Amino acid sequence: MKNYFNAFKGLPNEAWVFALMTVINRIWAMVIPLLSKCLYEDLLFSYAQIGTIMLFFGLGSFSGTLIVAKLSKYISSYKLMVISMLSSGTLLFLLQYVKLFYLFCIAVFFYSLFADMFRPV
Repeated sequence: MKNYFNAFKGLPNEAWVFALMTVINRIWAMVIPLLSKCLYEDLLFSYAQIGTIMLFFGLGSFSGTLIVAKLSKYISSYKLMVISMLSSGTLLFLLQYVKLFYLFCIAVFFYSLFADMFRPV
């Protein structure tokens, strides 16, 4: 076990910051599986509506990956990660105030779009 920890001793501070940012980003993503339960029980959305919301989540995730692949040629990876963290965190916070189905679809799309821009190419 000592050898395992010794392998990480020489890493620069930037690597540790990146690791912490990755953990925070993935913790936020854990909200989504629990979201369908809340949508059904609290907002009284139907299963079809919840499925549509999850579809928008997937489309946003796919779009975010494509967009970041293009943007990474022009903007540094670090700037893209900061934009992603700030945008997805803000959108996730604002998501609690959205109660209408169509607005929820749009909000979830943009949340997943920005959240998946965190992993630059």
